[in-house]
Amino acid sequence: MNKHVLLLIVFLSLNLSTYAQGQGRESKKGNQKEAMQTMVSTLELDELQEISFKEVLRQTMTERKALRDQVLTQEVKRETLKSISDKENIEVAKILNDDQYKEFLLLKDEMREKARKQRNGGSKKRN
Repeated sequence: MNKHVLLLIVFLSLNLSTYAQGQGRESKKGNQKEAMQTMVSTLELDELQEISFKEVLRQTMTERKALRDQVLTQEVKRETLKSISDKENIEVAKILNDDQYKEFLLLKDEMREKARKQRNGGSKKRN
């Protein structure tokens, strides 16, 4: 469980700019490399999987970054982010075996939950 929490924190720094607020550009790059390597080792990827997996994540990171820089409504950004995430899942599913993919999805879900808690200041959802 602690391994998942650590991986979740590291993976957040890879995908969410809000998680890395206040850090310099070089620090973010270091965290991204660390997060990527943690994912590779946790999912126990072979060399070919590692190359393909890293490329998919780099591409989706680039797409997310480009989206942040655009002036769009929140709804359009949300829909586009979902589309990017769906595409990422499809591409990653082609690379990983079933067990690895299930673990990847679990980690992404944990990451989303952690991000929600951080955005809400750690409080529970308000009604």
